[in-house]
Amino acid sequence: MKLNWFEYIDFNEGNVKKYIPQKAGVYKISAVLINSDKLRVDYIGQAKDLEERSYQHLSNNEENFSLKEALNKYHYKISFAEVGYQDDRNTIERALYENYKPKFNDPKCIPNVEPVNINFN
Repeated sequence: MKLNWFEYIDFNEGNVKKYIPQKAGVYKISAVLINSDKLRVDYIGQAKDLEERSYQHLSNNEENFSLKEALNKYHYKISFAEVGYQDDRNTIERALYENYKPKFNDPKCIPNVEPVNINFN
């Protein structure tokens, strides 16, 4: 499956409002490595509303304490791809998880489905 990934943007409320749509999709939250332009995917997810879910991650109500702490302490960027169908989002989320093994995702929360072949960038 060929995904149309939106270019990475700094993960902050201003950019969420400006760039992230109120549409369904998948996303990658990545740390900017110190003294480098390289990124490390630390969290992946899916949402029926990418904008709303992004705001949740940035809010004080974020339930993933480790992710919340990292977002407050380090420089993060986000990239997303619009994906309308739930079944597709499930298989893509599984593929993203298996490819990146992000440290802030709970493996038990990743859909237990066969991953689909996707482009990761």
